[in-house]
Amino acid sequence: MLREGVVYGHTNPELDPAGYRARLCWQLAEKYYEAPGLYQKLVSKITPTNILTDRETIRLRIMSGELDYFFGYESSARQNGYRFVSLPAAIDFSSRDYTDYYRQVHIQLSGRSLGTWMTVKGEPII
Repeated sequence: MLREGVVYGHTNPELDPAGYRARLCWQLAEKYYEAPGLYQKLVSKITPTNILTDRETIRLRIMSGELDYFFGYESSARQNGYRFVSLPAAIDFSSRDYTDYYRQVHIQLSGRSLGTWMTVKGEPII
């Protein structure tokens, strides 16, 4: 992911759970792979133009090769015929066995009222 020239994206964390789960996954990956600074490196390399929510735009950018990777759900990748990389259960939010581990990470998102914030913690997606 951090190789020169690799381009990746995810959905908008403020609008779509897959977007904030991508960032939570990166936080877990930093712990899991014992790679201090990994999360910040991944965040700093993503550009605002690669934070997408429109499915057709995502599809076109993947199919054209403008995006090398796009973080989302395996079910969506299968449904759209995309190749995908399977992640370890410790970082993919797929197992109740890792509930306590997932809860170690969090992200701040805009709250329901202007100027407020809410914290979303990692949790299994079942």
